[in-house]
Amino acid sequence: MGKNMKEQSADLLIEEVAVVTMNESQDYFSDGYLAIRDGMILKAGPMHEASAWRAREKLSMKGCVAIPGFINAHSHIGMSFLRGQADDIRLYDFLDRTFPVLFQSDHEVVYLFALLACAEMLKSGYTTTVDIMEQLPATAAAVSKSGMRGKLSPNIVNFLDDTKTDRLLEENIGYYEKYQNSASGRIQIDFNIHAPYSCSKQLMTKIKQAAQLRKADIHLHLSENLEEVSAIREKYSMTPTEYLDSLGILGPDVLAAHFVQVTDHDIDLARIRGIRVAHNPASNMKLASGFAPVAKLLKAGILVGLGTDSCVTNNRLDAFDTMKWTALIHKGNTQDATVLKASEVLNMAGAKGARSIGLDTIIGTLEAGKRADITFVRMDGKPHCTPWIKERAENTISHLVYSMSPADVDMVMVDGNILVKHGKVIAFDEKLILKDAQKAGEKLLNKTLYAN
Repeated sequence: MGKNMKEQSADLLIEEVAVVTMNESQDYFSDGYLAIRDGMILKAGPMHEASAWRAREKLSMKGCVAIPGFINAHSHIGMSFLRGQADDIRLYDFLDRTFPVLFQSDHEVVYLFALLACAEMLKSGYTTTVDIMEQLPATAAAVSKSGMRGKLSPNIVNFLDDTKTDRLLEENIGYYEKYQNSASGRIQIDFNIHAPYSCSKQLMTKIKQAAQLRKADIHLHLSENLEEVSAIREKYSMTPTEYLDSLGILGPDVLAAHFVQVTDHDIDLARIRGIRVAHNPASNMKLASGFAPVAKLLKAGILVGLGTDSCVTNNRLDAFDTMKWTALIHKGNTQDATVLKASEVLNMAGAKGARSIGLDTIIGTLEAGKRADITFVRMDGKPHCTPWIKERAENTISHLVYSMSPADVDMVMVDGNILVKHGKVIAFDEKLILKDAQKAGEKLLNKTLYAN
């Protein structure tokens, strides 16, 4: 230790690891360290400075890359029991097939499958998910058990029937009051509007008022496909975005999932109102919704995060798939290979993803003051990322976006707590959950989809 370097203390010192900070300066340490105390990052820096730290525990992650934990900006984790049950059909047919089953699901089924989804996400490097589900108490219990971070909202939909409006509003308010900042602060509660075609004006305006009063975010689906746009145009002579704006719904508190079939005016409204977008490339392709104009959104200064949507419309909760889909789809659609570079896509899954969901003050970068939500991806000894020129940030980032998979995730931590070690979930008994989920899923599906 140098003469002028004062020794500092940490709970955990992670050493000999490449560090992609995603901070404002985009600092990269090919041989770096991370100092963590009380679940917070105290310092990320080059390995030669690590001697300034005294730690209760030291851990070498040589051969790995440390990155901010991935952000899943849009999910429905409690729907995982419907995986493989609604393939190759249009969006409205998908909703007709799945909604009746969702409304018959109980706490146990949703809890088991939400926890199983958390296991899948953790092993893919996700540390935070932004989720919508009818059975919010079940998803909250699952997220809490998993150790993940979550922004959760109920699925608020009245099918334009205002006799249900006050009950649904009170339901969302009740969840907010009960679960906000629960699980040691890892769970935040959003307000929800399912979509402009499924919610009445009265319901949407009341939800907006309740969210504003509590300074909470609103998570909704917007302009997912042409059928939605046509239905709203026919009824209100406006696009879905224009319609929501006319009601005063749009604002910086809104996270809009999809935003696929939009006009230039819609994009301009999104920019002016400051809404954020959750892009779900795999789901959009599977449902043939179209190509979200992500490059245009980014150029307009709109914050865009990446989501999986449900594993019913995606079939996998895979951060690496989602990044690669994002990069390749938009290059192909625009016929421009320079669109959405790997570094930009990685940031959409990390730092910009955190900004898109409003949690960038606590997560999204590896720097002092942020919570220790960190994913470690092993790169050494892997044929699919050899050669790895670890001194080059661009080569490391390229491998992360284009070459890696969940099988390469070595360790994941949230708030400094290790949840995945050597690629296996250690936060809970995954095998037991698998066994119980299989039984519960079969029972529900045989009673509903396969009853006849």
